[in-house]
Amino acid sequence: MALKAMTSLDDLSFKLAMGVKHLKNTFSKMAIFCTRYEDYFSLYFLLRSKLAAHFTYPSDSIDLQESRVVDMYTSASTVEMREKLLASFNKADSSLRIL
Repeated sequence: MALKAMTSLDDLSFKLAMGVKHLKNTFSKMAIFCTRYEDYFSLYFLLRSKLAAHFTYPSDSIDLQESRVVDMYTSASTVEMREKLLASFNKADSSLRIL
């Protein structure tokens, strides 16, 4: 897979949200790295907004960490949270698609 620079966070979030909405739990898992916290949080909230009911899997589920398709993993996350996110991301049947 080739790495590409996107023209904007809005473009990236739109393309990712459309992929998740269309492919649901078969959307390829990916980790996105941002060099600035501002970009990371902006992307997270853009995805949350664009995914709307699809922010969880199945759609319209209660917003619990276990049902999210997008979550945040940063150096500010607690060790416990990072371990839970990585464990979830590595499970084949996990709903988590984008970290």
